[in-house]
Formats: sequence, C-alpha cells, structure tokens
Amino acid sequence: MASRVEAYWVYKGPQHAVSKIATATAAQGNILSFPAPYPNSTWDLDFAGPAIRCGDMDNRTKTQVIDQIVSYVRSEECIVSLEYLSWTPANHSYHLPMHILNDNRTFIHETVGPVSYDGESSVRNATLTIYVMAFPGMKSYIQRYAGGQEKRGVIGVSQQIANLKMISCKLHNATYRTNFSFSDGAQSVTVLNRSLHNHVYGVGTVVNREDHLYTEYAYDTTNVRRLAYQSVLDAFGQILVGRLHTTLETKGLERVKTSIMSTILSETSELASFDNYGSKMNQGLQVSVEKLLEDKSSKVVGFPPSVIVPTIRDTRLRLENALEGLFQNITISLMTAPLLQ
Repeated sequence: MASRVEAYWVYKGPQHAVSKIATATAAQGNILSFPAPYPNSTWDLDFAGPAIRCGDMDNRTKTQVIDQIVSYVRSEECIVSLEYLSWTPANHSYHLPMHILNDNRTFIHETVGPVSYDGESSVRNATLTIYVMAFPGMKSYIQRYAGGQEKRGVIGVSQQIANLKMISCKLHNATYRTNFSFSDGAQSVTVLNRSLHNHVYGVGTVVNREDHLYTEYAYDTTNVRRLAYQSVLDAFGQILVGRLHTTLETKGLERVKTSIMSTILSETSELASFDNYGSKMNQGLQVSVEKLLEDKSSKVVGFPPSVIVPTIRDTRLRLENALEGLFQNITISLMTAPLLQ
C-alpha cells in the first residue's frame, strides 16, 4: 500500500551570517574583503545569484500610496513630516504601507514580502518586492496665528508630494560573470556582466507530496534556491524597512526601525539632506519655510538645516541605482563567509 510522504520547507528568516554581511556591506558600501589565495592572483567566476531591479512604482500603486500617506498626515493633525518610508507588501494583493482598521493606522514593518504560507497558488504573480520613498517636499513649519496661538502643520498637499521619490525594487534570478584580482594583496572585484532572469516569488511554507512506498524524497533545489534568495532580500529589508520623520512634538528627526542613514545610501542625492537635523525647534517663530528658503543667509537657531538651507552634496548617486548596486555588493560579499560558500 502506498503512503503519502510530505516534504516541508519553512522560511524562518535569514541566517545571522547573512544579516551580518548585509549590515557590514551596507555600512561601507563596498564588497567585503576576501582572503587572497596569493598576494598577486586573478581569476574569473561565473555564478547564479539574486539581484534586484529598481524603478518607479506603477501608477496604480503610486496613487493609492499617496492617498494613504496624505490621509495619515491629516489624521495626525498635520504635525508629522515624513522624510523616508520603506515597506514590503503584506500579501499578493495588498501593497500599501499601512494597515487601517477603524481609523487606526499601523505601519507595516515586515522585512520581506509578499510570502505565502498556503502553497503556490496565491504567489504565482507575487514577486518579492521592497518599496522605498523619499519626501523632499514634506517640511515642517510653525506659523503664528492671530491671538498668539500657534498653528502646527505641514505645507499643503501639492508641496508635500513635490519631487516625491517612489521606488519599487523587485527580486530576480540572475547570473553573474565576475573577475577577482589581487595585486600585492589589494583586492579588486569587477562585475563583467550581470543578466537578470525571472522574478523570484515569496515562500513562507512549501509542501511537496508524493504517493510512493517509503522512497527517499528528492531534494528540491529550485525551492531551496528561492528560499536562499529570499533570505538575502530579507536581510536587505532589515536595513531599509521603517521610516524617518520629524514632528513638532519631538523637535527633531526620529528613526523607526530603519537603519538606512547608517549606510552608504545616506549619501544619495535623495537622502543626503536628512543628515544633521537640529535636535531642537525654536518655539514661536513668526516665519515660514518659504521665507527661510529665500534667505540663504538665515541663521535661525534650532530649525533643521534642510528646512533653512537644504544640504546639497555634489553627488550623482541616485537612490534607485544605489539600491541595486548595494544589493549586488551584498550578494558577492556573501562568498566571504565559509558557511555560505
């Protein structure tokens, strides 16, 4: 009599080794150092691995996200100024940054998604995705009203979303052709070619079944590869997911979950102005953001520098390109760990 044998693959998150390599690579931006087999040596290496492609959000998702963000700011009585936001889809059909229940808004902090825990059917078209947003136009200000009372708020909606950066990064199978060189022990790694292939779908639990008589179940390399690639994106998401915001209650830049400002990504043109926010907001100032921006010589103490005179760095590094490049460097750096080779 035949018996039904089940093989389970259950995703529990990235190994610590993966998370540590992702964090170290993100901090310095470069591929981690490999042990040199000889002080002067060179070799080519072709391998399969994960890659992300980043671009603009699709228009439908973009519209829904903007509506939800504007609704959130208004629900907070316009005292919150979002600067940066990143999240992953909650499931294959819900790609917004917040859950809303009875007017209660909760930001999504899952670091990988969407994943399926009920088999393959619901994730056929659910590519693993990370969303990233930067809000250069949403700047806080204080405006004094007649009678000596302050009205706290943010600039109008049209200015809140001005120059809004809305990025979608999707996970792919990829093949790499690389060259590793050491000259007097100094390392150089060059990606000669990278080809992107099919998308990678999220996996929570995979169950494969076969009817047979006590035959050893075959090792499914396809699903194991998907789980491995997913874990790299998850480690990347642990760095990105969360938000940066300012409020007129806390009077400074606050970080929730994300550690993006501790990475090389903080030097991109979209995020560079978030550095060195003032820790205090001078109270009762009869001044608007527009006036401060016009007066480049303004030395008002306590206002965030990006509100008075935006920090402008001489950089051509764009956030979507930096995200792709950093993920590629993390992928290659994984080979520095013996456990992951």
